Amino acid sequence: MPASRLELRTLYRAQRSNLSVNKRLPAQKNIAHQLNQHLRIKTATCIAAYWATDGEVDLAEWIMGQTQVTVTLPRMEPNKTMRFYRFDSTDTLERNQFGISEPGSTAQLISSQEISVMLVPLVSFDATGNRLGRGGGYYDRFLSTLAKRPYLVGVGFACQQHPILTEQSWDVRLDAVVTENAFMEFN
Repeated sequence: MPASRLELRTLYRAQRSNLSVNKRLPAQKNIAHQLNQHLRIKTATCIAAYWATDGEVDLAEWIMGQTQVTVTLPRMEPNKTMRFYRFDSTDTLERNQFGISEPGSTAQLISSQEISVMLVPLVSFDATGNRLGRGGGYYDRFLSTLAKRPYLVGVGFACQQHPILTEQSWDVRLDAVVTENAFMEFN
């Protein structure tokens, strides 16, 4: 019998959190290198990223190094939605009700139509582009409202790959996943 989504979240969060610093740091450098090499990312004008929490792949160094592209970070809104705000190395972040760092109230809102690439955190993924997130549905809700969605790249460690994730009706499939081992693109 397949594990429930809750059981899978528990399993893959633990696997992600149990990565030693000696494995995590080189893995994150490999992920950043792969992001820097990918043509869609190199030619993007606006990239939505995230600020890591709960053992997610830490993209902070990569984000701070982006000088030729607009980088945005999500901010959770009171109505269980999120919007993206410009972020650069001089901006400060504030912690929201979940303890996640996000742009403050003075940050500049960026139209969702400007975002050409979105780097999405994940708890687990499979080889067909299904993603298991934290369970709040923020990304799925945001993406379902867009007339034209950006190129979606899940960001995770190879140990987070599950053989087959059961797709739910509200799930939005990824276009690609980047891990320390590969940049996998899906049809």
